[in-house]
Amino acid sequence: MLDLREDEVVAVNSVFELHQLLARPGAVEKVLSAVKEMKLEILTVVEQEANHNEPVFLERRETDLYVVACEGLDRVERHQTSSQWKTRFESGGFEAVHLGSNAYKQASMLLALFACGDGYRVEENNGCLMLGWHTRPLITTSTWKLRL
Repeated sequence: MLDLREDEVVAVNSVFELHQLLARPGAVEKVLSAVKEMKLEILTVVEQEANHNEPVFLERRETDLYVVACEGLDRVERHQTSSQWKTRFESGGFEAVHLGSNAYKQASMLLALFACGDGYRVEENNGCLMLGWHTRPLITTSTWKLRL
């Protein structure tokens, strides 16, 4: 559909999109399969760091930022933790790419300039960058490539 040439480099950037596919069984895997067919060079993913994908309402963490009360296909806010995404990507044929210290330094510098107060923090966790508020993780950025 994209009519890619063999000499083109493909990068996919997903920001707060994949979690909405969790309501439909197999949808994330279908997207990852399509991405693999493009023979991409890099896939970046930004998602909320939370676990709102448990099947029973009472099992979802009440301390998370959203009260997620809808069920079935109506419940599109189904966030997963970075470790859950990691498992999903690895089983889909991807491997993590560490963002490196420069990305961490840039994120820390930007946070210091624009944070508007204390409490926010950036940390590197297994090659991913995580934005948090005090001890609470909020958003995780990870980078992936096809496993050879």
